[in-house]
Parts: sequence; C-alpha cells; structure tokens
Amino acid sequence: AAAGTGLPFLVSFVCDASGRLPSGESLADALAEVAAFDPVAVGVNCLPPPAVSACLPALAGSGLPFGVYANLGAPSEDGGFARSDDCSPHDFARFATSWIEAGARFAGGCCGTDPSHIRALADALS
Repeated sequence: AAAGTGLPFLVSFVCDASGRLPSGESLADALAEVAAFDPVAVGVNCLPPPAVSACLPALAGSGLPFGVYANLGAPSEDGGFARSDDCSPHDFARFATSWIEAGARFAGGCCGTDPSHIRALADALS
C-alpha cells in the first residue's frame, strides 16, 4: 500500500533477541520480501537494546539503508507499558553508537526512552 502512493516510505519490524518477528519469520526473510517494493530504508523498532545485535547482520545484508529504534521496557499485563530503568542514557548512547558502527544510518528511541536518552545519543553521535 505504501509503495502504491508513490511517496518515499520505510518499513520497520519488531523482532526478538533471536532476530525473529513475533509471527516467527526471520528478519532476513521479511526484509527480502519488502525489498521488492523499494523502501527508502528498513529498520527494527520496539526491542530492547541488547536484542538489536541479532538483527544487525540481516539489516546490513539487506542492501538497504537501515536504522534502529530500541525501547526500554515491555508491555504490561494491563495493556499499557512498563518502562524499565535498566539502560541509562549513557548506556543507550553506547548501544546506539555500536549500531551506527555496524552500518545503521539512523538511530533513535522507542517506548520507554525519554529526552535524556535521545540527548545522550545525539551527543555521542555528533
């Protein structure tokens, strides 16, 4: 549908720590399917920073520009979101720097990150 608009678009996937989508497909297989639609970029989002490393080979191997938006927390039993303080802004920036070094063209924060995480990321990458 996005490709049909004629506008630039990107596609991002949620993955677990093994690089698989919640429905079980590998990220590499999902990326191969969307590549035919010529997105301007692909990425992963809404996964904890340590889980990103399993996704980097597939992202880099896609041949497309890619990025990462990691989260800090998890869905809660009441349908909301439970933020985690397990990753300091400094640590988040360290993770993001490693994603950029692995070839990511953009990095940011998803659920649970706050302005201090993004500030640390921006400072580390500037």
